[in-house]
Amino acid sequence: MVENQCINDCLSLEEGFYNFRRIILSNFNIDIKSQFTLPSMAYNIFRSKYYKYNKTPISKNHYDKDKFIRRSYMGGISEVFKPLLRNGYCYDVNSLYPYVMQNRKFPIGDSIFVNCDDIDLNEFIGFIECDVSNDNLELNFLPYRDNLRGFITPIGRWSGVYFSEEIKMAIKLGYKVILKRGLKYKKVIIYLKNM
Repeated sequence: MVENQCINDCLSLEEGFYNFRRIILSNFNIDIKSQFTLPSMAYNIFRSKYYKYNKTPISKNHYDKDKFIRRSYMGGISEVFKPLLRNGYCYDVNSLYPYVMQNRKFPIGDSIFVNCDDIDLNEFIGFIECDVSNDNLELNFLPYRDNLRGFITPIGRWSGVYFSEEIKMAIKLGYKVILKRGLKYKKVIIYLKNM
């Protein structure tokens, strides 16, 4: 009995793979056997069917730029809250990335390093290295990766690299920020539906 279940599971999975391969091959002329991962296959489909290089070229960062940007990567915040709500509604929003990519400005194209004198936050879009200070216990917006405590939103003083829109919001909230240098991009709105 168990042996038959295992055999049937394998046959079902095999049929699923064959159908998936047939669908991808007929719709996109890509054989899944030639792809290492599903993300690489999705990227290849995007490049071959939807991406218009002349409209929006994808640039690759050199090592020094990539290393600078990676300092801003913090990962997701995973905190547990006990909700308390009286006379209201609670909304849970998932996956705003597609919406932002379609409707908001974000860095694209080539970038250049600039010093603090060349950063006008009203016009700048990119990544900024800065010194930050926060003495308000109730402010917990800007994250920091502490070697001992992990991912925190601290009070006190620290240095970090952040996306320019995070810095703008932090200043509005009351953080004190001293800009040091930045990696500046062209300010462009991308509408994926028009690519």
